[in-house]
Amino acid sequence: MFNFPIQEQYILPEEWKYDEIPEIYNGKNIADFVDPEIWEKLVQLEREEDLVNSVDNMKLEEEEDNSRLLNAYKVIQAKKHAFRTEHRLKRRKTAYGQAQKL
Repeated sequence: MFNFPIQEQYILPEEWKYDEIPEIYNGKNIADFVDPEIWEKLVQLEREEDLVNSVDNMKLEEEEDNSRLLNAYKVIQAKKHAFRTEHRLKRRKTAYGQAQKL
């Protein structure tokens, strides 16, 4: 079974390319850089992410409400326009009809 060595593509010095995990880097132990409170920080980040998502959901709900209001406003304006046009037509018909009777 052929297995392509991806380590050849690593941008590291040659003596490091095939290491499993380097234990020492620049004279310092890598384990010193591992944060023991990483899980607590991860839980805090997830809480913050949930808060941000809930705020985004609230914004989306507000936008939906605003779009419903805008649609209702457009319907009302269209009805107003129709009533005005109908009233103007009635006025013209009565004015025209009275002028013919005289």
